[in-house]
Amino acid sequence: MVMVLSNAWRRWVAVAALVVTLTSCMVSRPLDQTATFDPAGGEGLVIVNVVERASSGATLFRGTVAFARYNPETLAITGASGIRTGVLFRDALMFMNEGFGTPQRFRAYKLPPGEYALLAAQRYVGREHQTTAYVQESPFVVRDNTPVFSIKAGEMLYIGELGVNTGMFPARLQIGIDVPGLHQFLKSMPELKVEKIAIRPLESYTLVKNRAQ
Repeated sequence: MVMVLSNAWRRWVAVAALVVTLTSCMVSRPLDQTATFDPAGGEGLVIVNVVERASSGATLFRGTVAFARYNPETLAITGASGIRTGVLFRDALMFMNEGFGTPQRFRAYKLPPGEYALLAAQRYVGREHQTTAYVQESPFVVRDNTPVFSIKAGEMLYIGELGVNTGMFPARLQIGIDVPGLHQFLKSMPELKVEKIAIRPLESYTLVKNRAQ
């Protein structure tokens, strides 16, 4: 399954940055191979993979994608204060890729239960940061086409593959799944002791809202 998000709704900021002060934020860090997960611990386990889908001959860039919690009633982003320099993250995760041109990377994160939105995809060009925003910035809320997911306490969830094309700007995004890659990743994380994992790729907020009605 692949969802292509059109460029028409994307608002981008050429010099925006997803820079955080690590001592003043609560960003979920990717788990290492010795990590464990207790379903009774009150958190959920989220797995995502990111792969570069640059056009042939395009320049490949280092990059970041960021998620944060949002309020499904007001649509307000509650897990971050913005997507510009100095942003404060609370209930959030950041997938930092050393180089998008490398093989796709899987990461696992522990998150508080709730609803989360994909905030932005960022690429580093020299000393500049170029960011494609997937949410509205003022007010700071989820848009109809913002990719979102929800996680329950004790749940193990794969939210799919993010194909990010940083060879173009704004970055084009494709959402799909890689089940063989997921199984291989889980084998590399034996201490998680995964017996059952849900597979729910990111969907636009509109699809989630319409399903709930």
